[in-house]
Amino acid sequence: MSVKPRKPGRKAGDAHAEFLDGLLDSTRLVIYLKDLDGRYLYVNRRYELLSGAPRAVILGKRDHDLFPKAVADLFREQDALVVSNRKALEFEETIPLPGGVLSFITEKFPLLDEKGAVYATGGFCTEITAQKKRAEEELFKIRSLESLGFLAGGIAHDFNNHVTGIMGNLDLLGREAELAGDAREMLDDAVKICAKAGALAHQLRTFADGGTPVRRVFALGPLLRGAPRLVLQGSRVRDEVDAPRGLWAVHADETQISQVLGNLLVNAREAMPAGGTVSIRAENHVLAEPTADLKPGRYVRITVRDDGPGIPAAILSRIFDPYFSSKERGSGLGLSIVHSVVRRHGGHVWAESVAGRGALFTFLLPAADGKPPRRAGKRRPRP
Repeated sequence: MSVKPRKPGRKAGDAHAEFLDGLLDSTRLVIYLKDLDGRYLYVNRRYELLSGAPRAVILGKRDHDLFPKAVADLFREQDALVVSNRKALEFEETIPLPGGVLSFITEKFPLLDEKGAVYATGGFCTEITAQKKRAEEELFKIRSLESLGFLAGGIAHDFNNHVTGIMGNLDLLGREAELAGDAREMLDDAVKICAKAGALAHQLRTFADGGTPVRRVFALGPLLRGAPRLVLQGSRVRDEVDAPRGLWAVHADETQISQVLGNLLVNAREAMPAGGTVSIRAENHVLAEPTADLKPGRYVRITVRDDGPGIPAAILSRIFDPYFSSKERGSGLGLSIVHSVVRRHGGHVWAESVAGRGALFTFLLPAADGKPPRRAGKRRPRP
């Protein structure tokens, strides 16, 4: 069975055909049909625009007439798979076109005649060039931060050993009774400085490996509702928390997730010294496709939004980098630790912001398989 190619400018025999013609030409999908020899029987307007050739030139041509040999060979192999499997198959394709190299997710399918024999193949192509580029950039950033984490962990370990040695000697020196006056004061100052250095080494280790999570299954609701009271108390910032019933539990280190929320809330509080609102929202989220190095599955999505001045676009891509800070005071490790802890839990965190419209931090945590255990409590005696 053969399919008659559609000629440019032909008039449809009825309104239904005209509607289908308009529909296929108005979509952003690239759509085509080919016979079993690989000759193009139909292409829509999107195909025409991306290929840079009019339909009259494309129709009747084969892949090897239009594309480099390696690309054309790949297309013919895919067509053969669709024909032999007699079902739709999905492929990711990167194709050199006049407008540049573009990437697509293509669903290729067989067309069957009334006897069930395959007589043609077709394709629906969705362009993913921009999404793929963003995913590659995000993956590069993740790998870079992981490399920095290994480096920071090694430095922190050696640094902490040196500080511990100094602290030991200062402790011995402090036991000398004859130390008094300026000498005693300088010794006390040295001990304080070493204590700060030790705390810094601890922060570096937390960034490097997130700390070893002590995981258990727990509900996020109480943690989300309690975190603002600890961080925002005494400030002019008010909180709004939306943690609905039915929220999936997570299998995580509750202390570390509390630290993540605390760091994000501190960030929001410092962005709004004159006051404002920070909102926390949690919802169940099913990830159908791999995204930002995350596996498909069930997640809980938590967002923390403030209405401060926002994050300038020039630094947005760097805010999770260790020791990067736009503030005059601060270690520059708060958001790095957020990133490290979330990644160690199998999740992902990202930020969005428009100058003058606040900042939005979103992180995903894998949902637990079971429900959180009930916490033991005292039973009231029956009267």
